[in-house]
Amino acid sequence: MKKTIPSLFLMLIGCSQYITYYRYEINATGKAPQTISIAPLNILEVESQTGKIKGSFVDSALREYLVKNNKKIVPNNSFESIWLYNLGKLDGLYNSSNGKIKKDTMEKLIIQSVQAFCELNACDAMIFPAIVERKALLSGPYGCWDGATRKLPMDNTVEDPNKYYWVGNVKAASIKITIYSKDGKLYFKSFGGLELITKITYDGKQFKSINRENFIEDNDYLTTAIRTAFHPFVIFKEYPKSPHFAISDSDHVLGITITPVQNENLKESKKWDNF
Repeated sequence: MKKTIPSLFLMLIGCSQYITYYRYEINATGKAPQTISIAPLNILEVESQTGKIKGSFVDSALREYLVKNNKKIVPNNSFESIWLYNLGKLDGLYNSSNGKIKKDTMEKLIIQSVQAFCELNACDAMIFPAIVERKALLSGPYGCWDGATRKLPMDNTVEDPNKYYWVGNVKAASIKITIYSKDGKLYFKSFGGLELITKITYDGKQFKSINRENFIEDNDYLTTAIRTAFHPFVIFKEYPKSPHFAISDSDHVLGITITPVQNENLKESKKWDNF
């Protein structure tokens, strides 16, 4: 029986006590897929609400990275038709009592669609990319999650943000990569931190957190997120590593908790440089 190996890496950010999470699951038995197709963005994450994402923009970056690493990409022209055909044969994707997706039905849909597409196109595997919400842990003015460290966006109406030490969790976006082999079984799953969704505003009286809709603005961030998310399916030499392990099962974050605390010890925290 093939085994799935879950791993989660922790990494210290500078001299901070805070950590950022890395996680991947991979079925390492057998030959790695070489001929692959990429499903439409977020087809598995129908409930994802991560702003206005251009699927073609992400798809092009994924293709470029995989081709550079000697993977053959098969066009996904017929996949959506196969997906919709199999969906129509099933007795509804959502549970009528709670409105949530039925996991067993989704699993059946994935297996049937992947098997049919891969057989038709002589394909080894299907990649399902998504942009999903994750939880970033604040360390000073930085959010840390899934291999990424980003400065928390703020309006420039805040005079000297270094007076505050920001603690709590904020919304972040990650690229989620899920790969199913041609038999419809899960082969690989991982995340790569992309950008912070939360932005801080100040009206002169109180701080507020709002969501950014257009947060994919940096091509380098997207490239790094893709490299992180694909490791070790495609080796990323700069992938952060640490001997420490822990467990994080927060695929999504439901709320925002941000607390500006008066910062009396700037020497021990990272400052908001170039604000």
